[in-house]
Amino acid sequence: MSARFVIKTIAAASLLVLAQSSQAQRLSAVLQDLMQSSPRVHAAASDQAAAEERAKETFRRSWTPQLDVSLEGGSQKYDSPNTVNPEYKDVTRTSLRATQLIYDFGRASAMTNEADAVVKQSGASYAAASEGVLLDALTAHWTVVRANKVLAYARQSEASVLKQTKLESSMVELGKGYESNVLQAKVQLATAEARRIRAEGALSIAEARVKAVYGERAKDVAFDEVAQPKAAALPASLDEARQMALDHNKQLQIGAYRSAALQERVDSTRAKEYLPRVQVYGEAARRKDMDGVTGSVDDRKIMFQLQYGFNLGMAGSSSVDAVRKDLIASRDRENDTRELVLEQVTIAWRNLLVARSNRDILQNQVNIAAKFLEMASAERQLGRRSLLDVLSAEMSLINAQSDLAATEADHAIAGLTLLQAVGRLSVDAVEFQPASTTVAVADKN
Repeated sequence: MSARFVIKTIAAASLLVLAQSSQAQRLSAVLQDLMQSSPRVHAAASDQAAAEERAKETFRRSWTPQLDVSLEGGSQKYDSPNTVNPEYKDVTRTSLRATQLIYDFGRASAMTNEADAVVKQSGASYAAASEGVLLDALTAHWTVVRANKVLAYARQSEASVLKQTKLESSMVELGKGYESNVLQAKVQLATAEARRIRAEGALSIAEARVKAVYGERAKDVAFDEVAQPKAAALPASLDEARQMALDHNKQLQIGAYRSAALQERVDSTRAKEYLPRVQVYGEAARRKDMDGVTGSVDDRKIMFQLQYGFNLGMAGSSSVDAVRKDLIASRDRENDTRELVLEQVTIAWRNLLVARSNRDILQNQVNIAAKFLEMASAERQLGRRSLLDVLSAEMSLINAQSDLAATEADHAIAGLTLLQAVGRLSVDAVEFQPASTTVAVADKN
């Protein structure tokens, strides 16, 4: 007999992938649809649309004329020294009045600028929601891919150990083996079974997460391809990553726009409480039988008006101080968020480097384990190795391949998390690749 190293497809895993993919859509198409249908994204889009409408309302109320129409009718008894026989009379009054703001010392402009800043803030919130949903979706997808691979390796390991355990038991029955070898094989079998049970539990949890993230589209998700961050989208260094985050992170943008809106509110509140308004209005009114005057009276006028109100209890000062304190709190939150984001970027960067290093190490471990299995199998043919030695070598190879599959998922998730932290995560920033379903094993003849 001779040992040879070949690549075999795990039948169960492949059939599962094919069954899932037969009715599934491409991952990119599902993700694009999810970006439109996700309740989180839809709610953020509605918030943005509402903010845009409020900004239009603020501008129009501030800078377009206000038309007031008044219709009055009733009875009036007008008694004065010059009135003869005063009595109740039916009276009417109609008026049209158009008012246009001329100058209010920046209050209207500040209110408009505040509304615009809120629109930008809601836009950043929408982008943050989109990035969050996309990261959750890709992470959940990778978790299932990883769990499927780890489970496939665990099942293969268990099947191989079970096979060898039965062989050892048969040899003992024939008087050619040792009971201690059977016990050792059973220990390894128990270890393999525990690993398989853990893998099944991890897969169940991962599938539940996919259902939660994708919702009704979960049934359309294919697992025969995976999303990898594009190398060109990833920062080249930690310093570059930190600068990208400062420039593009959506949470920082939300905080900055919130502070900008509050700064405008400080200005508009100050103008409202301490400064007058200058406006012009034109009015046309007609009175009939009012105020002791018989018949109709037409009144036409165009007037400039200066309005100024001041609360003697200094309520205006409290109003301005309250908004100022809101601004201080917002800027403090900005600073806190900046530190948290930079920490998140640093952690994501380190996780990416660690996963990359682990991937290289585990790939080398797989190569070494495969070579050792090949040599152990050859030495087994020459009588220099026991069957358990070969089994142990095979177990080491399968476990190394399982760890490598898990690390490949960790590496991809770390890259996606980094893209989200620096504000550059989108469907265009990832590339889709076929997911591997093959496992290297030793075929002993």
